Amino acid sequence: MQRVLWSFIFMIALLIVLNKWQLYVKAVKEIIRKPKLFWSLLLASVLISTNWGIFMWAVIEGRIVEASLGQYINPLTSMLIGVIVLKERLNGTQILAYVLAGIEE
Repeated sequence: MQRVLWSFIFMIALLIVLNKWQLYVKAVKEIIRKPKLFWSLLLASVLISTNWGIFMWAVIEGRIVEASLGQYINPLTSMLIGVIVLKERLNGTQILAYVLAGIEE
């Protein structure tokens, strides 16, 4: 929590010093005006937070192997969801990398 807080404070200070505050406000307003984009970003934020929360819980509980395996499988699952749900196309190198990563498990 401390990292999140200090990162937030640092970024606000950086926006003010670089005089980019208005650009940030404009971007936030644009996201709020587009409900589909807003809910997509909110869902992505919740999923990432859940992933890290489970990872931290697993490490605290001494389940290091399970946590490591979960962090290894997560990008493979995300890639598979992208191919199936979003109809993304993989090139030959990407397919080879995915297969090799899957075999490694």
